[in-house]
Amino acid sequence: MFGLLGCGGGDSETKPLACSWLDGDNCWKSILTAAEACVAPQTESGTLDVGRASCTYASGPVITFNPALTLPVPDAALWKFQIARQGATCLTYNEISEDNFDLTVGDQVFKQRVAGTSVNFTCPDGTSYSGNQISLLLCDLDGFPGKAKSSSGTAVSLSFLGGSTSELQVLSCGQ
Repeated sequence: MFGLLGCGGGDSETKPLACSWLDGDNCWKSILTAAEACVAPQTESGTLDVGRASCTYASGPVITFNPALTLPVPDAALWKFQIARQGATCLTYNEISEDNFDLTVGDQVFKQRVAGTSVNFTCPDGTSYSGNQISLLLCDLDGFPGKAKSSSGTAVSLSFLGGSTSELQVLSCGQ
């Protein structure tokens, strides 16, 4: 269902993260393109269950939060969820900290790790790209992997940034 998401030579070496990676066809953009087949249409909102443990969309995706959400989501809370279509998990998002996360689409895993000003992206093929975030400020940051999260007392949303379409809404759920 999901194509190969290469961004390097298939080995597990670390390469320098440069503007050319951010601007080019990279594995972040590829994994977000693959995620489009899993998420609900960008104009659709889902409905949170009473316990805020899941969100269901009329078009089929079901998001399961682990742990269940507290609304509004506390600033320090780590977001962890799975999206399933027709009973099969097609996307998993796991925040390890505010800046560190794993995104799995199908059997492809993208990892972001930040330590101080250093950032490392590991592509599904095992190739890593590392660089200094300050030196990357000279780049066009539209291609920089990121996320936008928001919540209120009745709704929650998360989008990934830096893809081919700049933003991919992954979830938008309300009571």
